[in-house]
Amino acid sequence: MSVDRFGSDGILLGGQRLLVADGYEVYDDATVSGLAAAGPTATQAQIETYRGKIKLRHWDTGEEAGGNWHFTHRWKPQSTAYPHMHVKLRTGTIATTAKAKFELAYILGKHGAVDSDVAILGAEFDLSNLEQYTELYLVFPSIDMTGYYESANVSFNLERLTATSDEYADKLAVAEIDCHILIQKQGTLTQTPGSGP
Repeated sequence: MSVDRFGSDGILLGGQRLLVADGYEVYDDATVSGLAAAGPTATQAQIETYRGKIKLRHWDTGEEAGGNWHFTHRWKPQSTAYPHMHVKLRTGTIATTAKAKFELAYILGKHGAVDSDVAILGAEFDLSNLEQYTELYLVFPSIDMTGYYESANVSFNLERLTATSDEYADKLAVAEIDCHILIQKQGTLTQTPGSGP
């Protein structure tokens, strides 16, 4: 198969983008497994009804659940990861000050290596003066992926903590907790990457 074009924005191979050139950034979501219940039943974020029909996992203070992000072969090795949540308010906060605080604990893993120590990212989010059923994009601090390559895993646990003040009084529905990653290529030339770029 011939290279169709090699230009300032990358390589096209067979009509598909094979490589994104330096200086250009293309992002995608890391592959995420479904959220798993974590801890004793009393502390598990429960699946409840949103808007009368939709089943989503809801977080009250002290509740948690875990999951895993798998970094695809398209990912640019060692580039920073950007975790965030898409949440929905089942109770509005019009003319009200409201906050929600979350802790994201995670470990980094790669083939043939011992998992990293647990690291913790904390963030408190302002949910003030919003209508009922509003969806929000809430951003955690970034994750340094230096030393990790394609097929790396970030295993995590998400827990809602008590806010410093003005606690959002209802449970918070989480549609997704995902992680944006920098895409460099269509994939790898080997089936089992991880030894290098």
